[in-house]
Amino acid sequence: MGVTTTRIQRTEVWPDNVAELDAGLHWAIEAISDSDLRVFCRSIFDLPELRARFLTAPASEQNHHAFPGGLAMHSLETFGLFDQIAQIGLPLDEEDLNVGRSACLLHDLGKALPQEAGAGRYSHEYAARKYLAPKLAELAEKRPRAAALIDYCICGHREKASSSRLLYAVRQADITSACINNESIAHSEGKRDGDFITLRTNGPRRRYFSPAPRIQGAPHGNE
Repeated sequence: MGVTTTRIQRTEVWPDNVAELDAGLHWAIEAISDSDLRVFCRSIFDLPELRARFLTAPASEQNHHAFPGGLAMHSLETFGLFDQIAQIGLPLDEEDLNVGRSACLLHDLGKALPQEAGAGRYSHEYAARKYLAPKLAELAEKRPRAAALIDYCICGHREKASSSRLLYAVRQADITSACINNESIAHSEGKRDGDFITLRTNGPRRRYFSPAPRIQGAPHGNE
């Protein structure tokens, strides 16, 4: 089951979209073939209040997926993209594949949780780690390596110098989902400046290279 990336300009999530995202989340959790990690993810998202916030929150205020439901959409896209990246070259082994799937669903969970003031750029990662610490401790009793990797992927998915293929795959899936959404918005709403399109936002400035159509026979470049 896939969730299509679109620009959604509204302040409330439509009930049918919530149902679609909820079904997508259920499908993704059940696609985790490692029973311990599947149960771990279920135990988190089966909490009604948290699940409702996760399904209706934006992924950001002024960046990618900045609309109600954007958090769930981005997380599901990251999950699907990770599965594809994990198969490049020598596929990840089954444990790391399922760790990565779990981490993708949880990597931005902190955006559905209260965040501490002054926590800085990584506030949502810290919020997720704090919230998940008891459940990760339980998982660590049976699966210490998997618990440590999930914790590391949640904290390190924005590290520029990724220190493992697993973390790199999670990071690239996260970046690709964000880029697809931002670039599509830039093409529909952005401002053209020559061969670049700038995404209008109060957040980080985003410019995308997209050569402008040229009239046949017209000079360009240094000609």
